[in-house]
Amino acid sequence: MSTISIKVQIAGRNYPLSIQPEEEALIRIAESKIEANIKAFQDKYGVKDSQDLLAMTMIQMATQMAKTLDKPAETSSSDISPELEKLNALVEGYLK
Repeated sequence: MSTISIKVQIAGRNYPLSIQPEEEALIRIAESKIEANIKAFQDKYGVKDSQDLLAMTMIQMATQMAKTLDKPAETSSSDISPELEKLNALVEGYLK
């Protein structure tokens, strides 16, 4: 399969990604959710530091994911793991 190149913006920074075309919609949803969480934390707590906002967002999302994985569901963890790895790589890249 061929890959496509896209850019996602998280916490004001652009991240280029090479993805499979069918992954783009899911990545755009993740980008939107991350940005919404960052804005919510910023508005609620007045936090300005991007690293703190990213960490708070990732803790919240990881907690939600853990709750989801603990419940029996039609989606297996193997379906979710690649997307979590991509999000983790974005955060790690930002923190370096």
